[in-house]
Amino acid sequence: MRPRGLVDTKLLSVSALGAVVIVFAGAAQIFSSASTPPRRGEPVVILSPHWEGIIKEFSWGFADWIKQVHGLEAHVEHLDVGGGTGTILRYIESEFRAKRDSIGVDVLFGGGDAAFRYLAGKGWLARTELPRHLKAALAADIGGQEIHDPAGYWYGAALSGFGIVWNRRIASRMGLSESREWRDLTNPRLYGWVACGDPSSSGSVRMVFEVILQAYGFDAGYATIAQIAGNVAAFDEGGNSAARNVATGQSACGLTIDFYGREQVAACGEENVGFLLPRRLTVITPDPIAVMKGAPRPALARKFVEYVMSPEGQKLWYLKVGASGGPRRYGLHRLPVLRELYGAGLPTAVEGNPFTWAGGFAFDAALARRRSRILEDLARATILDVHAELRAAWRAVIDAGEPPELVKEFGRPPCTLDELLRLAAEEWPDPSLRASRLAEWSRFAREKFASVRNKALGRVRGG
Repeated sequence: MRPRGLVDTKLLSVSALGAVVIVFAGAAQIFSSASTPPRRGEPVVILSPHWEGIIKEFSWGFADWIKQVHGLEAHVEHLDVGGGTGTILRYIESEFRAKRDSIGVDVLFGGGDAAFRYLAGKGWLARTELPRHLKAALAADIGGQEIHDPAGYWYGAALSGFGIVWNRRIASRMGLSESREWRDLTNPRLYGWVACGDPSSSGSVRMVFEVILQAYGFDAGYATIAQIAGNVAAFDEGGNSAARNVATGQSACGLTIDFYGREQVAACGEENVGFLLPRRLTVITPDPIAVMKGAPRPALARKFVEYVMSPEGQKLWYLKVGASGGPRRYGLHRLPVLRELYGAGLPTAVEGNPFTWAGGFAFDAALARRRSRILEDLARATILDVHAELRAAWRAVIDAGEPPELVKEFGRPPCTLDELLRLAAEEWPDPSLRASRLAEWSRFAREKFASVRNKALGRVRGG
């Protein structure tokens, strides 16, 4: 029996191949012109989850800016520890446990405000004062969300939204309309066709999960994430993997941060790839920069932060490649935090002004911070580590016609929100208690998915 909701991959081969040709042709054009940034003068060493284009554009721009403005020779050295924000955080924690005073890094550049709030709380960031004229030009918040740390330990360098990227050709072949909200990705016809990065290694994916939990409420949000995970073929490391897989036709749609989605739209063309921010179901957050505690070159580190926050640095995010003051070779497709750039008649690569966008649900940043670590562990124990069992159960539920009671059981979390917050405060600081609870959650998930699958298969056989 052919599983209900599945689409013959042969029908999609033409559209997928077309997307592959488009995206790789664009990539070849971009990377063929790449070169090593000039390496003159003193280095500023940065840790960053940003992709190559951002690192190179800000490296080139900083070298020019510091010479023109300060008469100094300097260059950027990127310490690549592999992986995304989660990997970088684990590296920082490990290094500070061993070295305490300095880990040999000057600047942390990018990774989402939750990571920076955590590091500031641990005392691993250095307070940085921006020049008065720059600080005066910065808005304090957007939609009630802080853009910068009031004490000066980090500054939002760019703004990020979280949304859905679609391969329009594949969606058309599958007879699906493009999704407008997160729940659309639970559609059983998308089984095996949803792309998502690994939330344990990608800060942007963790933020998407947090947004879903707050947009729908904890119980319904967790159930939504579980059903989306059922449609995911595999969780790939890195937050940019989902948009890339959609563009190359490996997936029909995916969850991604805005600039990864816009990057693929620009590379593939709007007729092939689309991106949207779910209306009133997403949030705009800062993507910060900070000087590290014990930075070997603190004065140069502060100048790099100053450059990124200056009009010259902010334009790199926003302008088209080749525009005056814009990026040289890599379109970054991001939203600046410098409000004065919006509506200034500049040749921008991104449309719209986030400071004027209508607000959505009331996102609770304090709640997100309280449960950030435990939610990562919850996703690991009950979704990622048991993904094979989860997918098998979801397939069986689909084949059984999605009985409401089995759909409900499939999406049941292992605890209530109140219990989760209590565990975050009482058990998670203790490694042994945390490990015990994670083992309990893993058993819960495996038993739940086995039970759901068996009940669903029983319905199929009896039906």
